[in-house]
Amino acid sequence: MQEVRKFAGDPIADQKKKVVFLVTHSPFILDFRSVEDVKSVVSFSLDHSIPNHILNLDPAATARLSALVPRLNVHHKQLFFSDNPIFVEGILLCLG
Repeated sequence: MQEVRKFAGDPIADQKKKVVFLVTHSPFILDFRSVEDVKSVVSFSLDHSIPNHILNLDPAATARLSALVPRLNVHHKQLFFSDNPIFVEGILLCLG
């Protein structure tokens, strides 16, 4: 990701920069450093529906997300790839 960040950017603002598309099914490649990084994610579905994104957040939602971005770890990023996340409270799971 460090190598990609060296040359990724807006070529209109800086002719040495390139537009880069990273396509992945792995949360390990997601390197969010800012709200704009998260807003740049486009999520595609298996049912070929219209892709999801959060480009147009209102200022309050953007502020909440900016407080969350520095705390995101790989476990949180897995939610980007989950169609049906299951949230479990506590450290034990009893099946019975």
